[in-house]
Amino acid sequence: MAARYIEERRCPPPVLFEQLMEQELPDALRQEIQRVMEIKMRSGEGDVYPRSPILQTFLEGELIRQKELADRLPDDRKEDWGPLNQVFLQTLRREEVSWDSGCGEKKGK
Repeated sequence: MAARYIEERRCPPPVLFEQLMEQELPDALRQEIQRVMEIKMRSGEGDVYPRSPILQTFLEGELIRQKELADRLPDDRKEDWGPLNQVFLQTLRREEVSWDSGCGEKKGK
């Protein structure tokens, strides 16, 4: 549901599950989620229940759909790490930190 939220609204999803439930969902799915949440609130931490066919179908379909969406995204990985490596090396040179014989104390510039 968080991935769907990001897809629809183009922003980070809320932390609270109740806010995620505010998005557009089929009625049967919404009711099933609410039913499972009520069961979970009344049960113990280790209690096990059978899988919900409605939730299972949604999750399986959503995983396939999200994978297809991700596969269509342009590849924005950077092949050239040179500029980033240069910044890293410059930062190291600027710091000029040496460690005192393994004791973990910094010696200043």
